[in-house]
Amino acid sequence: MTLSNLLFVVTFVALASALSITNDGYWTAIGNMSVSRSDLGVSSLGNVIILTGGCLGPQSADPKDACSFSCSVVTNIVEAFFPANNSFVRLADMPRLRYRHSTEVINGLLYALGGRDIIGNIITQVDVYNFATNSWTTSSYTYSDPSATSDFSTFVRNNDIWLVGGYDYYYNISSAVSTFSPSSGFTYNAITPMSDPRGDTCSTLYGNIIYVVDGFDPASGGNYTIPVSTLEIYDFTTGKWTYGPPTPAPGGDKACGIINGRLHVFGGEGKQVTDACVYSAPEANTEEFNLNSNTWTEEPPMDTPRFRFAAEYYTQPNGKQTLYVFGGQGPRNVTGNFYPTLSSVEVWTDLYTTSISSTTSSVNAAQKMVVGLSALVLAIVLMF
Repeated sequence: MTLSNLLFVVTFVALASALSITNDGYWTAIGNMSVSRSDLGVSSLGNVIILTGGCLGPQSADPKDACSFSCSVVTNIVEAFFPANNSFVRLADMPRLRYRHSTEVINGLLYALGGRDIIGNIITQVDVYNFATNSWTTSSYTYSDPSATSDFSTFVRNNDIWLVGGYDYYYNISSAVSTFSPSSGFTYNAITPMSDPRGDTCSTLYGNIIYVVDGFDPASGGNYTIPVSTLEIYDFTTGKWTYGPPTPAPGGDKACGIINGRLHVFGGEGKQVTDACVYSAPEANTEEFNLNSNTWTEEPPMDTPRFRFAAEYYTQPNGKQTLYVFGGQGPRNVTGNFYPTLSSVEVWTDLYTTSISSTTSSVNAAQKMVVGLSALVLAIVLMF
């Protein structure tokens, strides 16, 4: 950031309070992905960010239904993104084609769960990636029907992966919160279900609190036309769900995470209702929920409106908290009636430093040291 830009930010902060807008950071475009895709998985492994699977190419209208859009090519491509120099390195492919899934890291291993194949089947296998050996295995535990879903959100707590909401094979909505343990498999309905069932939601863990943001419920939202606007909060101490203030710009497919006591929520899928169709409307909003004051404010928006993208928090060596946004789908091309798949990468840089790690990247300090070393070794091997 130049001195003139920094002075602008300082001036903007002084004026922002009157507009209910804060300026705790800024977005920067940093280039393009080597493979454009949407509905992909993302997780940090030490000093790299791993991108898995997704949908290739634009999502076009069904020839028999101009209001219905779908993916035509699903991939099993895996890449490592190195924030140190904004470069991509191809890794070993996943064992199967997968999109609309989630990935998380436990003890240096990356787990790919749920999602769908190209014909819409829920994927029940859990695939496990070892960065040190650049190889995949498949867990003996499966994500069993009818509880298996796609379009859920995840976080890690006590070395378990927690799965929140989602859609089953028939796109029935789920309010369940389940867990996956690498050593014992799945536990369904691990805690009391959410008050509002939802898919395409975002969730994050902060201490003993789960925050679940927005999403879609086709039953109450008029066939996906109205997003769920609630912020649900679960306290492991009391074992109860409560509501926080609703988000200012409700939507589905948002990303979220916590930095410096602030819940960041950004991007996602709004809706544009016409006489003929209900179209997805990609959003660029960046919102913050202050955990102390229990209030929402707005941040500068992303450069490119997008939904069905991947996003991951990453702590830079200087202690700055950053957030990387990869691909997704942009605004509908009206002439061709399709949603283009984006390749652009943006990064949000928080203006402050913190000793509290962000919660979307579920890798603790010890894992980062071990995995960071293996990442460096593998990067050298792959580049030569």
